[in-house]
Amino acid sequence: MVIGAGVDPCGRWTAETAASNSPQALQDEQWVLGYLSAAGQHGGKGADPLKGGDASAVWTWIDNYCHAHPSAHIADAAEAFNAAHGHH
Repeated sequence: MVIGAGVDPCGRWTAETAASNSPQALQDEQWVLGYLSAAGQHGGKGADPLKGGDASAVWTWIDNYCHAHPSAHIADAAEAFNAAHGHH
């Protein structure tokens, strides 16, 4: 089950991150980093989606995903990032 900012639609992520210094964008971005940090801590051996990256790279990836999938949820974008980067 997902609660918090992750249930918001990608369309909102795109709109909010386009607004300079948006408090909602900050909340959404931190939710994604928390989700991915937890995935790295609890995903098992070798599963670390944030390894070798930084926050701005994550947000750019989520920006691109959400632009392509505006009706998806932010949690869907975070899970897609995890699936693409979770095993190194």
